[in-house]
Amino acid sequence: MFSIIGIVVVFGAVIAGYLMEHGNIKVLMQPAELIIILGAAIGTVLVANPLHILKKIGKGVVGAFTGSAFTKQRYGYYEPRQVDFANEPGWLYLAMQFPGLADLDMARFTFSLDDYAREVGELVATVFAGRGAD
Repeated sequence: MFSIIGIVVVFGAVIAGYLMEHGNIKVLMQPAELIIILGAAIGTVLVANPLHILKKIGKGVVGAFTGSAFTKQRYGYYEPRQVDFANEPGWLYLAMQFPGLADLDMARFTFSLDDYAREVGELVATVFAGRGAD
């Protein structure tokens, strides 16, 4: 959806800027020039990239116009295994020791944990990069 909005914004900005300079909009509608420009751009991409990169570019272009695999049901809003931190024994103990935890936004807390877990994973990968398993 954002890809389509982005394309509309680009074309809208080009046309609006051209009209602000009192340009004739019919001049922009040149199919031959469009074929020349698109052909040159596509040809340049084909010449400059190996096949495996071209495949990734194709998948990326298709992915930009298709729906995301991360839907509300799949990620972030619904979990098949619900975790209720508020009733976990460890959390209850922490809540008794630190009463301020009662005001904590649990959804935001879990998303923050996801970010930190990703960050720790990247750090561990960096620290142990190049070391073989012993």
